[in-house]
Amino acid sequence: MGAGVIGLSGSSIPALAAAASGEARNLDPSLRIQDKNLDCEAAALAAAFVARGISVNTGTSNLQDWILDQLPVDLRNPVDTDGHITWGDPYIDFVGNVNGTEGFAPGDGYGVYYQPIANVVTQVGHVESAGTGWTTAAVEGEIEAGNPVVVWIDFRSLSSHTGYATSTWTGFDGRTIPYTLHEHAVTVLGAYPGHSVTLLDVFSGNQYTYSESQFTAMLSTFGGMGVAVGGAVVPPPPYPVVAALSPAAGPATGGQAVVVSGTGFVSPMSVTLGGVAVAATGITSTSFTIATPAQSAGYVQLAVTTPKGLSAPGANSGYVFTPLASYVALTPFRILDTRASTCVQCGAGALTANQTRTLQITGVTGLEGGADPVPATATAVVMNVTAVSSSTGGLLTIYPTGTALPRASNLNFGAGTATPNLVTVTLGQTSAASPNWDVNIANPVGSLNVVADVEGYFAPSAKGDPAGEFHSISPLRVCDTRTGEAANVCNQTPGASHRLGPNSVLKVNVSGVPAGVSGSPASIPADGTAQAAVLNLTAVGGTQPTLLSVSPSLADGSCARAAATSTLNVTTGVTEANRVFANLGPDASGGPATDVCVYNAVGSIDFILDATGWFGSTSETTPVGAQFQAIGPTRVCDTRWGAGTPCSGHTVGDGATLVIQVAGIGGIPSDGPLAVIANLTAVSPSTSTFLIAYPADVASRPNASDLNISGPVLPNLIVVGLSHLAPPGDIRLYNAAGNVGAVVDVEGWFQ
Repeated sequence: MGAGVIGLSGSSIPALAAAASGEARNLDPSLRIQDKNLDCEAAALAAAFVARGISVNTGTSNLQDWILDQLPVDLRNPVDTDGHITWGDPYIDFVGNVNGTEGFAPGDGYGVYYQPIANVVTQVGHVESAGTGWTTAAVEGEIEAGNPVVVWIDFRSLSSHTGYATSTWTGFDGRTIPYTLHEHAVTVLGAYPGHSVTLLDVFSGNQYTYSESQFTAMLSTFGGMGVAVGGAVVPPPPYPVVAALSPAAGPATGGQAVVVSGTGFVSPMSVTLGGVAVAATGITSTSFTIATPAQSAGYVQLAVTTPKGLSAPGANSGYVFTPLASYVALTPFRILDTRASTCVQCGAGALTANQTRTLQITGVTGLEGGADPVPATATAVVMNVTAVSSSTGGLLTIYPTGTALPRASNLNFGAGTATPNLVTVTLGQTSAASPNWDVNIANPVGSLNVVADVEGYFAPSAKGDPAGEFHSISPLRVCDTRTGEAANVCNQTPGASHRLGPNSVLKVNVSGVPAGVSGSPASIPADGTAQAAVLNLTAVGGTQPTLLSVSPSLADGSCARAAATSTLNVTTGVTEANRVFANLGPDASGGPATDVCVYNAVGSIDFILDATGWFGSTSETTPVGAQFQAIGPTRVCDTRWGAGTPCSGHTVGDGATLVIQVAGIGGIPSDGPLAVIANLTAVSPSTSTFLIAYPADVASRPNASDLNISGPVLPNLIVVGLSHLAPPGDIRLYNAAGNVGAVVDVEGWFQ
């Protein structure tokens, strides 16, 4: 589309990371693009080659011209028969004069579609994925894998952010050809899943960022036409190669369905997990499924043997057997701070793009509070993880060391922010012989600092010991300081402001049923049988950027004035939430544990506390609850089109609910789970809204919230009961306003 400047040099493109929304920035000045009127497809592929680091011997030609020379060309003029156009087939050839203009007059030209472009990728020895039907999620997946994508749009979409209807002509070969006379190819170079897509316009040489919804509309003109440029074609070795196990952690009692992906699988073959033979079902050359055997807790390797050889051991074939465990709450302590000035296990400092950092969890020395309180018997750790000052915005995935990177995320954040999220993650090992247990933190784009504060851990306990066992309740609002809201312990004076001031703390009794709540819903007990509460802290309308922290009251019933760690960091005026597993303290000396203290650092702010469960104490009267089964992160729902989950394509509408099947999906058993710990991510809301997750068999929507979102993407940990009534094992997700996508990654279940 259009004429550009001459030549495309072989300079590197500072790409594969999203720019700020709405920003256009020039690429490397030595990169010059589209040197003919209609060779945008060749220029877009040339830019993809440079971004992918593909070196081509072009002789005396520049890369763009060399690509154009590889394309078959149909130079015949279009035939206009009473307004019906017959012309060449761009699915096979470059149609028309590359130096002409788009039209149907003699000497005019048009362009070329995906297959000839894909053939050039194959010609240079690289993997391609080409066709129509590309979705935004699929394009983002390629970018996350380091593969630029050439896509076809209408040139006008660059400024209008919308799609356009196509007309048709008939090819000389009889094929119906969809077209617009503004056909244009661009190169997608950056993605921030849930947020935005960044592309290079090869006409202007500028890089632009669009929201996911805008890009989806732009992509629709040509039916999602695209070509992804992958890595060099490497013939798979004849022996089997294991790429990943999903999930990569699960019950020591066995019986978990695990999908194994890789290459070189054949039937028959033998498979062992931790040296124990297992049956492989559904065998293809690239995947199969196993049911895990019962084994002792610990880290093991999966091995595949075919007539061609034995798979090599490594992190991609690692699996962690974990026993049922109960929760042990701790006084929060900092286990990671990559900032040099406040270093805790900071290593090389900030995480850079495409870097995975291993974080030691047990046996850490040099901590400010003394000895590391997380024992080697722990199965999972609960941490508040904060992404600090990302250069681009992005996501973090936190998963067991010694296992493959899962398709999941724990934390999504914008550029330059301090964004926290509570994380529950299974512990892994660098090898079975390692004395310590660790987690991995994977960062795909940009650079950022990471801070992590441990709130507690899960560890096996004696059978029948209710201490640390979980009791799920339907979401219950126990505190809301906002004037005019339903009566509760935090707004008891009608008409008065109950906002929390600067350097101030408020003690809140989170037990029992608040006044004004009808019926007798399950609540946190007031008799001391609760050790800790699962609370969602929502900050509302702060007058200044601040931090909030939740901690137990002291032994005498008072509250500490300052906070050693933060639960939630917020900017001015926002409404944002974070989950907290909060130890409880007494209202007065010698009293039962019923209270937490909420501290605000700066300005004034309203806040909300919603309870979704509690962990039992050591009291003799504590009832038996449920224990936690830690697993590798597994995605059970992604509403984005083409994401490959049961809920894909089901955006949650205004005031609507979406029933999400959890039990029986992604290695989670159909029977047994009572509740799950999961990461809920809201994606591309059309307006500011809030989400509530609750058991699918709860008749009335609770007065609570799990996630408040006004920007493009935001996560929050949820702890939610599953339905008991038919169909069992489901949750219901409510959206208050507009349309919003959702992603649910399960980190374990209670049974």
